[in-house]
Amino acid sequence: MKKNEFFFAILTLALYGCSDPQRPARFISAWDSPESTQAVLERKIASLPTGQCLKDLYSVETLQAEIHLEEKKYQAARPIEGQWKHLDLARLPIPQANFLNAHGNKVGDLAYPGRTDYSSCKDVPCVFNQVYGRPDHVAGYVHYLWYLKFGHLLSADNLVPGQNSKVPGVYNGKNFSLASYLYSDDELYGFWRLSHMLESPFTELAYLDEIQRLPRGENFEQKELQGTCGAASSDGYIVLGDGCLTLNQNRDQGHLYQGILHELAHQLDFEEGKGSGHFYRSHQKDYLEVSGMYLEEYQAKSLVQTWKILNKDNLVSEYASVTPEENFAETVAYLRMSPENALLNLSEKHFEFVSEKYFNNASFSYSDQFSDWQNKRYADLTKWVVKAVLECRQTSDARTSNFFTAADFKTSVGPGLMNCYGAYAEEIGARLLSMVKLKEPEGCVATLERSRKLTWNSLLRPKLVSLFKKNHTLGLLTFNFYDALVKSRAARDAYLICQGEIAAETCFDEEVRKKALEQALVLKLSHAEIKDLVDLYISVNDFSKIQSQTRATYQSYVLTRSEDIKKTSEALWGRCKGTNPNDDLPPKGQHFTLTDGYLISSIYSCLNQQFKDTVALVIDGFSLEGLKVEANDERIIFEKIVTPYLQKNLKEIYRREQTAELLSATEFMRINSGKLRERLQVDFGWTGEVVDLKKLQSDCRNRSLALINFSPAYHLKKDLFGPFISGSVCWKIQESERFQRWLRSSELALKP
Repeated sequence: MKKNEFFFAILTLALYGCSDPQRPARFISAWDSPESTQAVLERKIASLPTGQCLKDLYSVETLQAEIHLEEKKYQAARPIEGQWKHLDLARLPIPQANFLNAHGNKVGDLAYPGRTDYSSCKDVPCVFNQVYGRPDHVAGYVHYLWYLKFGHLLSADNLVPGQNSKVPGVYNGKNFSLASYLYSDDELYGFWRLSHMLESPFTELAYLDEIQRLPRGENFEQKELQGTCGAASSDGYIVLGDGCLTLNQNRDQGHLYQGILHELAHQLDFEEGKGSGHFYRSHQKDYLEVSGMYLEEYQAKSLVQTWKILNKDNLVSEYASVTPEENFAETVAYLRMSPENALLNLSEKHFEFVSEKYFNNASFSYSDQFSDWQNKRYADLTKWVVKAVLECRQTSDARTSNFFTAADFKTSVGPGLMNCYGAYAEEIGARLLSMVKLKEPEGCVATLERSRKLTWNSLLRPKLVSLFKKNHTLGLLTFNFYDALVKSRAARDAYLICQGEIAAETCFDEEVRKKALEQALVLKLSHAEIKDLVDLYISVNDFSKIQSQTRATYQSYVLTRSEDIKKTSEALWGRCKGTNPNDDLPPKGQHFTLTDGYLISSIYSCLNQQFKDTVALVIDGFSLEGLKVEANDERIIFEKIVTPYLQKNLKEIYRREQTAELLSATEFMRINSGKLRERLQVDFGWTGEVVDLKKLQSDCRNRSLALINFSPAYHLKKDLFGPFISGSVCWKIQESERFQRWLRSSELALKP
């Protein structure tokens, strides 16, 4: 009843006329263009025999077509100036130039960079293929496509982040060839298939820089990682071993999918927890409540903290009980890759929480997947049905079918026409199933068993009945209505209008209904017919789908400006660093935070004070075909995307400055440690205790720190110089000749 009241309220408003105020031109309008290159994929699909699957599309040709579609999002951006080896970056597609700028020095044999000959290459896929030693192979295209979709590097080099040795190609104390670090053909297929399975937020991990492979056959060097197949670091990398990259014989199943998603979920957990007062998203109250995890504390020799779980029946695996971080990563991975396990073992609240926040409310059960795949192609179904209705009305088709009965239609339909409709409905159903098998990563596996095919048909039949029934009376009008809305980008514009609204999803639903209604009124139909058309459009344009598509478009543009954001980050840091660094006032701000480490308060507060203005400055610098960012709704989206990029760049600068300061301190102590020890021994008045050696060493360290004329900005002074002081300046100072002489003289002075 509420929907109907709302429908007629909007209908009345539209009938009496209303118009939105003039809105500034948007960037996204300049990006709108027919995706004609999709035809390459469609031709490939059409050429395959019936019953083929997504993996049958896997080829250089398909990958090239996908890359072309992704690169089109960048075509209006400003060319990148510069050179990478023999390649002029300005002549390359924008994302390829961006890639080489950001990652060109991280590809190949890093121990012997000149060993690989890239002189014949004209693009990024060729660069990767030269590393693999396999010209025009799928490898180069998979690596580059992963970068286009996810924004980080799928590594092809011989240096594992965080490894013990500083020498590339050396791991666990052994030498390895570059080939040991490269992905196998099956693993590359797995990454490609995974790129079709994951959407936002997994494609928007702004702090993740690379995914690196361990040398084949090796385990992690670190003791705490023994027995694990992968590791994710808040420093921006994921490392995968053999166990996280295993596939079954058919390549569509195996631990690879769950293993990689588990590590991506760790990165997501860190990124969503950043700036929230919790290091991880999984430590926030709402997740702890749905997962049933809590922290148990008790006092022994020191405070002991242990994570516990209220209900062991609310676990997808035993490993999920270790910590909230592992619970989160396991739950996310199982829900997407092993949904039957998740449905069976998770509480309803836990399942719904993860599904809603990270998978657009999808459950990935077979029946829900079937409904989702059918709904996703509702526009195609509509067009096919409209065409079938028109064909049947214009020709005398003699085919027979028992798909429909008279009860399926409101008005009388003759036997010949009903047979024709039914024959087309069966063809449309078969066509849709073939499309799903080819385009959905799980399409073939999900429809393999006969019982699942029956479920598929039972879900599809009502949709076809409804569409044929509506179009039997509306015919071509439905096609014109839907086509006009698609061309006007009505749903996307509704999403943009509602940016900044507290109830954005409710606002979106109202705006979509309004726009669909305005278009339907042009057709001069009855209220009931108009309502049917409006409901048709709304049913295939839900909020989460449009949100994901729209954000991906803006994300692609921001990626083209990554070099500009880096320069702006450097300028911000330079301004704050040059303002007389001091610790006079406590640090303030939450835009830029550090999960570990120290930063002098004046720089910290300055970065936070100027952070929002710097984000605005970055966005003000965006331009596209003469357009600037003037629409507030676009600015809000850009702010959400630019903010983590700026935070990430500032963190990289901080680490760089921190490392430089450590090197400077090392050099300072190399030159001055002897002088400092000499000054300490001029006067031992700093000594408060001569019997207790721990207290003596503490007094020595404190006096040394006071004498060091070096004010660090990125370390606490005691942390920076403490190891040097303990290891050289104060080392066995109580045994030195001058200390012993002072001690004897002090004892004589104390005698009566």
